[in-house]
Amino acid sequence: MEMMPWTENVTLASKAVSLTSHIQHERSIDILAMAATSNQDIVRLSAAVGVRNLRIPSTNKVLEILKEDRNHEVKRLALDSIEILKLK
Repeated sequence: MEMMPWTENVTLASKAVSLTSHIQHERSIDILAMAATSNQDIVRLSAAVGVRNLRIPSTNKVLEILKEDRNHEVKRLALDSIEILKLK
């Protein structure tokens, strides 16, 4: 999955990111971090929402990237995820 070409099929890529966010493993963080740097908004949106599913301390790695995103909606969802993760 980490070899997913983010730009070829964005629908598939966003679904892969969503699925990855349900796998409680450190490699999931690496894949979501890669998605967070995608040129495709929908892939970054999936990472911003998906990070909420992970119960791994290093989710900050993904959120640090996304909270500065150029897309307002991605940034908003990342900030929402930060708040949600604080409550858990």
